[in-house]
Amino acid sequence: MQVSGDEITTETLTFGEYVDYSVSVYADDADSLITHTQGTIGVDVELPTLIIEEDVVNSWLINRNTEIEFPSWIKIKNIVVEDETTNIVNSKGIPFSENDLYWDAGDTSIEIDDLAPASWDVMEMHLTFTVDIDANAPLGEIDVLLSGHALYPDFLVRLGQVVDNEWGGEEERATFNSTLDDETVIPGFKFTSEHMNFYSFV
Repeated sequence: MQVSGDEITTETLTFGEYVDYSVSVYADDADSLITHTQGTIGVDVELPTLIIEEDVVNSWLINRNTEIEFPSWIKIKNIVVEDETTNIVNSKGIPFSENDLYWDAGDTSIEIDDLAPASWDVMEMHLTFTVDIDANAPLGEIDVLLSGHALYPDFLVRLGQVVDNEWGGEEERATFNSTLDDETVIPGFKFTSEHMNFYSFV
């Protein structure tokens, strides 16, 4: 663009930012404390909801797999595709549901490879997992890895923290949080991938 006239100076004008793709992956309550008594078996725990959302259309590639992997000491018991999931259908054009997730009870991971946008708009998925925590599970963060050919880069998302039952009350929870340093608790805990500007956790 050319601009002419008296007293014109050289300036740099920014009209916008070009982004090829962008996906956000995060938990609705990453700092949720999950009480657990070591040695107990068979206790179902509902984790914070995992959210995968496109910031740019076609960032989450279709016909390719996405794997969601939990630590080995967590077994998946149930998954709910929440109503907040929007603009996603399967290859038959049916709204995406639990039937389109590939997993078996007791698995530590699931796969998604049959999804598509219902319209020319961004896709957004909300998944809530009910899990069983191993009797000898370590205390600390529940880090979930999202990988595969459908998303780039890999994402590591915290779905809460496992604490001992003695930290079960509100006052004790506050005390527990205050003992964690800034490297352990990441405010917001929302990772975004963008073209030539992303964070990768592998």
